[in-house]
Amino acid sequence: MNLRLEMLQVARLAPNLLGDSASLVEKFIRSEQNSDGGFKDRAGQSDLYYTVFGLDSLLALQAEIPGDSVAGFLDQAGTGENLDFIHLCCLARCWGTLQHATPIRCAPEIREALMERLILFRSRDGGFNLLPRQATGSVYASFLAAGAFGDLAAQVPEPITLIQSLKRLETSDGAWANDLHGKTGSTPSLHRGTEWLVGKIECGEWQQPSPIGFYFAKLWYYERLYPLIFSVAALGKAIKVNMDEEKLSEFRPLGA
Repeated sequence: MNLRLEMLQVARLAPNLLGDSASLVEKFIRSEQNSDGGFKDRAGQSDLYYTVFGLDSLLALQAEIPGDSVAGFLDQAGTGENLDFIHLCCLARCWGTLQHATPIRCAPEIREALMERLILFRSRDGGFNLLPRQATGSVYASFLAAGAFGDLAAQVPEPITLIQSLKRLETSDGAWANDLHGKTGSTPSLHRGTEWLVGKIECGEWQQPSPIGFYFAKLWYYERLYPLIFSVAALGKAIKVNMDEEKLSEFRPLGA
């Protein structure tokens, strides 16, 4: 079981939550696919990042995946030599989705090349960074890398060094900061965030998103599916973290 499949297990609640609207949502998602097989970004151009969301949304709806057309789009990206780290991970995820939901398989030489490209973003401390050849990794990049290797049906090489990198990012409050500059972790806010989200769902305000900060207010972009996708995913993760709290509490920062 990899990260993508764990999240999809929760997301597959979507048809029950949507009820009779599920077919309309599926129709909308399919309308966002371009003729080259990719899914549209905000400018209407095919993009690997948005193709991940398109495919995962169809999987969550338990709808048929347009494998042949998507595979044609992925073939255009080749081995990902011209991609940044995030889009490289997206390419791996798309291939993983096709392999999970269709008979289509990523060519062995492409699979090997993608893993070699991922390794270029490994930091010297054993983690992963959004930029190549960095001294230290980040929690976010390491999460993406672990997911990408899983999507390629592989394990992260030398996983102990990745764990050691993450341990260095563990904070005194028992959580993790994204990088070495963080003094406090983000995990303690989980319970407060979960309580807030549940409250919004109970009062019916969960479908009323709003931008946060000047940047997002100026470049505000919104998909109708976002409240459902992110609410279901967030609650699923909160449940999993709550179940694993005792296991997580067994770990302590290095030198503790």
